[in-house]
Amino acid sequence: MSSSLDITCPSPRVNFQSLGQFVGKRVTIVGSVVGVDGNTLQLKTSDDQVVNIQMQGAVPQCKVLEVQGMVASPNTVTEESCCPFGDNFDMANYNELCKLVNNPAYRTMFHP
Repeated sequence: MSSSLDITCPSPRVNFQSLGQFVGKRVTIVGSVVGVDGNTLQLKTSDDQVVNIQMQGAVPQCKVLEVQGMVASPNTVTEESCCPFGDNFDMANYNELCKLVNNPAYRTMFHP
């Protein structure tokens, strides 16, 4: 059985606090859509900050969105792919996951 999942270039899960550490790298970020201006989406992250997402395709019509993309600046991500998470997602639990994943004591467990 083959899979289309690409594990050769993992994307760390981040919140706003850790986003700046990954400028020029691919990340995965989840947030609530709070605004859209043309191809720029404003995403409220799990730690209650706003990130600009430069969308490459259509903006999904949902409340919560997972975006994978390249970090262009400490508050901007250029979208490569996105996945709607619907309207009911526990942002507090996701934020705790982001803190754990990016904690130096545990980072090697999540980032090879």
